[in-house]
Amino acid sequence: MEVLLAGDGGDELFAGNERYATDKVFQLYDALPRWLRYRWIEPLVGLLPEANRARRFVQRASIPNPRRMLSRMLFLRMAPEEVFDRDFLEGVSPKHWLDILETHFATVSAETELNRMMYLDLKITLADNDLRKVLGTAELAGIRVRFPLLDQELVEFSGTIPSYLKMKGWKKRYIFKQAMKGILPQGVLNKKKHGFGVPLGKWLLHNRRLNSLVMDVLSDSRTRQRGYFSPTFVDRLMELHRGEHAAYYGELIWYLLVLELWHRIHLERTIKVPVAN
Repeated sequence: MEVLLAGDGGDELFAGNERYATDKVFQLYDALPRWLRYRWIEPLVGLLPEANRARRFVQRASIPNPRRMLSRMLFLRMAPEEVFDRDFLEGVSPKHWLDILETHFATVSAETELNRMMYLDLKITLADNDLRKVLGTAELAGIRVRFPLLDQELVEFSGTIPSYLKMKGWKKRYIFKQAMKGILPQGVLNKKKHGFGVPLGKWLLHNRRLNSLVMDVLSDSRTRQRGYFSPTFVDRLMELHRGEHAAYYGELIWYLLVLELWHRIHLERTIKVPVAN
């Protein structure tokens, strides 16, 4: 069996994610004198239209982390009553949705906001999401994966490095890149970060078979009576998906689609999954 070495973990240990730099701007705003913010800036910005970038910036800056990290997510921007079924909300209070994240963020032994954010990503984004996707997909292809950047000694050592060396000014992964000078080509060190995402939102919209699957499943009465999401929200999401931000809303469409298919496969057992030979 072939073995693949993956680079997962580097961004979470050495400050490589763009959201860390974005949040630094919010932190600078938060450091302004309160009298300046509350007496002048925020009253003036509040007069601007809701969609104004300055107004949205101030609104996000006023949200404490870790909720600020997630504040661009549609499920947190909309009122819960607009998204979820009423009976579902009665059983799952929105007050506790982020308890796990907030506990991780509040209890970690870290002196800086950056380290707390990276720790949260290490626990949630990496451990609960990214590694599972990489391992599961590779296993289907008969490939084992190893993560050298998640070696225990390296992870523990990264925790001793001062935050200002992980992100120096606005330079992400600063100390990591300094350490790799002479080892990696300059073109690699200076290469702009990009993910491995696929244009799923556009596929779901323009590929005939995928679009047919979306319409059949999300319009089905079983889906609409599942008891999680409001049918009105599902309709609105499908409409937004056909707009100018197809990639963003298409990803949310995918979540709903997979959740419903999961129910039918594993709980109702109404769909048979072919087993690869």
